[in-house]
Amino acid sequence: MAISKSDDDLIGLANNIVDKLNLSPSILTINQCNHFFFVQVYESILGEKPPGLNSSPVSIEDQIHNVQVVVDSLATDVLDMDLSHIDVQGIVQQNKVQVKNLLEVFDGLLDCLLEELNYEDNFYECTKNKGDDQTKINNSNQN
Repeated sequence: MAISKSDDDLIGLANNIVDKLNLSPSILTINQCNHFFFVQVYESILGEKPPGLNSSPVSIEDQIHNVQVVVDSLATDVLDMDLSHIDVQGIVQQNKVQVKNLLEVFDGLLDCLLEELNYEDNFYECTKNKGDDQTKINNSNQN
């Protein structure tokens, strides 16, 4: 079965997230963008399981519950924004539009977090260098 352009785009977006988080293995099919994947991404970003997660999902209802917990926690605890456009049942059923919606939320969140980390790193380097410069000035004034 050939992979469509939209499948290719989704797989690329998912692998972008996988790469940013240093997860493995790479996503090869859309079927891998399932409830386990989204819980893993959530845990990798936030360092904890989403509250209310069913640790042993067996049924479709359990899978839907777990994706709902991920989306709800992102909406209320992390992003403070409405994510009601994301249909968790559609994600579990592998609806490409719904999978893409949640992938885009995670990708955007990662971009923001990485940008913030880069800003903090640059700020640290800048203040560290200013401190080094001030030490040089103080030392030259003492001579």
